[in-house]
Amino acid sequence: MTSTSRLAAVLMGLLAPAAPAAGQLTALLPDPAAAVESAEVPGFTRWFLRDLEPVLQEGLRAGITPGLALVIGEGGRVVFARGYGRTDEGPESAPVTERTLFDLASLTKVAATTVAVMLLVEDGRLDLDAPVSTWLGGWPATGAHGGITLRHLLDHTSGLPEGAPVWRMGDDRAARIGVLGRLPLHALPGERELYSDLGPILAGWIVEAVTGEPLDVFVDREVYRPLDMTRTRFRPLEAGVPPEEVAPTDLVSGRARAGRYRGVVHDPNARALGGVAGNAGLFASAEDLAVLASALLWERPLRLVCRDVLRDFTRRTDRGTRFAAGWERPARWSFWSEVLGDGAFGHGGFTGTTLWIDPARDVFVVLLTSRLAGQATEDDYRRFRRDVFEAVRRGVLRPERPMEGEWRLHLDEWRSPDGCRGERGGALLAELPFGLLVPRG
Repeated sequence: MTSTSRLAAVLMGLLAPAAPAAGQLTALLPDPAAAVESAEVPGFTRWFLRDLEPVLQEGLRAGITPGLALVIGEGGRVVFARGYGRTDEGPESAPVTERTLFDLASLTKVAATTVAVMLLVEDGRLDLDAPVSTWLGGWPATGAHGGITLRHLLDHTSGLPEGAPVWRMGDDRAARIGVLGRLPLHALPGERELYSDLGPILAGWIVEAVTGEPLDVFVDREVYRPLDMTRTRFRPLEAGVPPEEVAPTDLVSGRARAGRYRGVVHDPNARALGGVAGNAGLFASAEDLAVLASALLWERPLRLVCRDVLRDFTRRTDRGTRFAAGWERPARWSFWSEVLGDGAFGHGGFTGTTLWIDPARDVFVVLLTSRLAGQATEDDYRRFRRDVFEAVRRGVLRPERPMEGEWRLHLDEWRSPDGCRGERGGALLAELPFGLLVPRG
């Protein structure tokens, strides 16, 4: 089975009838000059590919990245999936496909840590508004640090600094928690939004404290295996993934021109912590992230978490803020607010990875690049990323629809509770019509 036919199968035959055959989807545009004139993407304007393709090709020519993978879902189906370029600059490097693994960097924060917390909140084993000291022994229970909750860690309002060399804070986790709990805060908990890698690292440790097992083991069993996300894992080389199937990042620190990180996490904290951390360390393919996006947006191929939990984690208190609980939202001052609906949620990664889910337009976009292996600046990459998402915005036919309670209601469908639980405390919401919160269409 080809990679694209597998993706179609995983999504339960959601590939649109008008799309190319499964075995052809990876090479949707084998000859861009000719194919763009005739190929169409279901749910998008007839000229969408003529708009998108030059943006992607120019990004490769400009050295933004040696290669990239792009998957787009619309209206309950995958409508576009293709890899471009190669994993590295050398002519002998492997072509990028939608099954190529990329270092997700901070996308780990949502694709692993936040999803894990969502499951545990749904099961009543975690409370977003309980203090960190509830689960992490050695964390202060009093003072400003004592007021930091799990929600503060995820929505970046803990006041903790942006980053710190966690691996230098002691020989074990207990010592590191003690040091982190004494770091000067840049603001009081909940006072203002200050992006920090330390919050998700601590959140990952909370997941491990509650489950009694490593973060990677928990999410693999509870998330990736049920969704058949076989191309998603921490420490991919140890799992037997051939190095040539992993896109590299930049040169290994301290060994200039000696080689690139390939299959080894780029983030120094995650690398020093053994390759598994709440802020970074996850590797995945565009194909697998599309499956995760489909599960969250359309509950296909299965429902990962209940809608009430998803709403709580993607709800923010102010449109001027950037983050909800773990998930980034399109703040009104950012370009994301110009290319995404107000209810959209997603995240990006330093290495050049992006996932956004836009419920109001019924669209998700997975864009994976290895920008650190390219020759362009971060500003060049940001412009390229904006151009890709702007092309998607211009091309999608479905207009942005108003949201009801930040999610659409479809009253003609019914699903059983299947153990769905409330936002907090584990109480079954028996009075609510479970399963009504599903995509229209």
